[in-house]
Amino acid sequence: MLGLSDHWPVVLTVSRGVGGPKPFKWFSHWADILDLAEVIKSTTRLQGLKDVPSTLRAVKAVVKVWGEGFS
Repeated sequence: MLGLSDHWPVVLTVSRGVGGPKPFKWFSHWADILDLAEVIKSTTRLQGLKDVPSTLRAVKAVVKVWGEGFS
């Protein structure tokens, strides 16, 4: 059975995707503030994790408002 193969060639295309803005700013010192953890937890509880992009948008909006208190 020389010359017969059960393998098929595959062509893969890798795309880096469309660039865009960062989802939101994150400052490392925010992780030390317990209030922020609660803000994020409550937002994700309200949004659920069924639709991750909309949950991240909601977290972004809440973190933005929350972060303005430190500017």
